[in-house]
Amino acid sequence: MPTQKIVLSGQILHRFRLNRVRDRAQRQYDAIVTASPWMAHLRSKLERTMNANASARSKLGQLERIADEIAAAIAPHSSCEKGCSACCNISVALSEHEAQRLGERIGIRPASPPPGQDQADFERLYFRSACPFMHDRQCSIYEHRPIACRLHFTLDADAYFCQTTLDPADSAVPNVDLSEFWFAYAYLGIQLGSTIGDIRQFFPAGTTPPAPPSKGEP
Repeated sequence: MPTQKIVLSGQILHRFRLNRVRDRAQRQYDAIVTASPWMAHLRSKLERTMNANASARSKLGQLERIADEIAAAIAPHSSCEKGCSACCNISVALSEHEAQRLGERIGIRPASPPPGQDQADFERLYFRSACPFMHDRQCSIYEHRPIACRLHFTLDADAYFCQTTLDPADSAVPNVDLSEFWFAYAYLGIQLGSTIGDIRQFFPAGTTPPAPPSKGEP
């Protein structure tokens, strides 16, 4: 007897995907740790950086290098690929000092974000809002992109949960738990007295001239 094809749509499809994504993400994480065992001990790596006899600015640079190491470990196990710009249409939070580093690299002086906002505000305000550095669905500052962009991955089989056509509450993009990294990042921000803002606040549309994608963009 032939197998009956099943069609899932709307909320039924979403619930089906949601039920399956956790198991797949766990398998991908296990593969990441098998290939890069140090990822299971990320906290120790971060503690060494934070306890080092160095300035907070220097530690921020070291965190960026650790972020690149984390990204290199996750990327082979992620379905992220060139041409998918879904994550360029959500909030990208960064500290004032990271924005200054970025501005120095791309030759644009960052603006000052308004006070009194937090990441929850950014997520609400900038969901489905294009990043000012996205041109033709590609990042024009890829080599210098913020740490939040470097560490944004999906461990799902495709970009289903990345779609901004979903409501924010339904967007359950599975990634490695990097809360310890972000705690260190936030702590450095406090030490530096950094304001947190969204990339669109630091670099408003119109201040970012189009540029060709940097070499090496995936």
